[in-house]
Amino acid sequence: MRALIIVIPLLFSSWANAQIQAGKICHAVPEVTAYNYAGVWEKFEDGWICNYWQFLSEDEWEEVIIEEEEGGEAETDK
Repeated sequence: MRALIIVIPLLFSSWANAQIQAGKICHAVPEVTAYNYAGVWEKFEDGWICNYWQFLSEDEWEEVIIEEEEGGEAETDK
């Protein structure tokens, strides 16, 4: 029984990490941005980030920067 309890979290952890892969499509969290922007997963030093910024126009970039300065944070998923 003890082995089963240990194996289940390990399997879930492996499954959760398998869902995030570099280059796969992701979407920005609506709580962070005004829109549900599409992006791609990128691995950075502090974890996985949905990099939707690369697809934004210059006007949208300015809008996102203003939103982040007003209290939003960059999306990270460790």
